[in-house]
Amino acid sequence: LPRLFGGREVLDRAAAVVSNERSVKAIENLRRVLAVLEVYDLADHVTFDLGEMHGLDYHTGITFQGYLPGYGQAVCAGGRYDKLTAVYGYPVAATGFTFNLLNLLFALDRKLDAVAGQSTDLLISQAGEDKELAQKVARAVRKQGYSAARDMVKRSKEETIDYAGKMNFRYVINVGSDSREATLYSLADKTDRSIAVDAILSGELEL
Repeated sequence: LPRLFGGREVLDRAAAVVSNERSVKAIENLRRVLAVLEVYDLADHVTFDLGEMHGLDYHTGITFQGYLPGYGQAVCAGGRYDKLTAVYGYPVAATGFTFNLLNLLFALDRKLDAVAGQSTDLLISQAGEDKELAQKVARAVRKQGYSAARDMVKRSKEETIDYAGKMNFRYVINVGSDSREATLYSLADKTDRSIAVDAILSGELEL
């Protein structure tokens, strides 16, 4: 395993040589992460290193590092830690990372070509369990030029709208449980309307 390094084929090679339950579950977890990255067209930008020893005692799953083109040092690093917050009285699963500001400054030796705007257009939530569809919706609206964030917390409709208002979003898209219809809610005039999911995925969303 420590010699396995590369693209998605690494997971197939690892699955062929591991036999203990813990390793099998770890590989399946990596496959699920890869499936999510594929939805965002990011899978080809990921390298798996099964010999990487980066990590701290509180990490309970995957660890990762982020790099920028032309710079060989990691500019960010993090991982999954499901038990850390329980030490402080609030048990909850979590994933987080930190930036290495020094490496980031060295890597950004020229001005960025684009200036990011405020990410306040759309909050994407879901009524059912189809997380992949909600992720596809988020990707589609971003391709149209809208800024969008995924709501990863299960909330009622009222709670979602309240959260969106506090975070200064303009609209909420709730992907329906039947995977065909979504609801577009306007925070400004407090009205909603139905829109076909296929229309959103085809780039036909109009705010």
